[in-house]
Amino acid sequence: MRIGMLGKAVMCIAAGTSSWGARERLNVVIFDYAETPGETLNKAVVITRGLFRAAGVETDWTVCRMAKDHKTTCEIPLTGTWLKSVVLAEADRHAREAMGKALVTRTGEPVVSYVFFDRAVALAKHTGQPIHLVVACVLAHEIGHLMGLRHTSSGVMQADLGQREIFEAAQDRLQFTAQDAQRLRDFGGSRPGGADAAGR
Repeated sequence: MRIGMLGKAVMCIAAGTSSWGARERLNVVIFDYAETPGETLNKAVVITRGLFRAAGVETDWTVCRMAKDHKTTCEIPLTGTWLKSVVLAEADRHAREAMGKALVTRTGEPVVSYVFFDRAVALAKHTGQPIHLVVACVLAHEIGHLMGLRHTSSGVMQADLGQREIFEAAQDRLQFTAQDAQRLRDFGGSRPGGADAAGR
């Protein structure tokens, strides 16, 4: 996902009907290396969980604080499908204008997704929207890639979205396309891992 000249970002809020959670809940583990304020991540998780629920996928979230002086521990799911998302304080130098990225193996197995917090902050300031909304949108977009989605011409998975779209996201008017929602419900997934990864 890239930022364009007008401060482009991914948008969110989803549609869908049937529940993936009736079969299995999807676990997402966030490793926060950016020392993101707790309220920001908590609000972002609420939005992103609602997005996937509307697409028919029930999710559980674990936030692992990775700061060196942080005392708490987190529990990694030992069974079932889980996906890994990492929040970094600064963007990868190879990421160009991207606000995040996702890595999968060449056979399509999910490995890890990233959120670049500095760029999310910049976009939030540019649009006047809260930082947790932008973080939620990036989380949803990159996790969508881990679940097999590619860029689309509309909806959450657009590669480049402008200021108008992020404002619409703030009004809960943007969504996964119907086709993407179906792909999310069909996702089989696996635990993250594998050295042969390719970025998207």
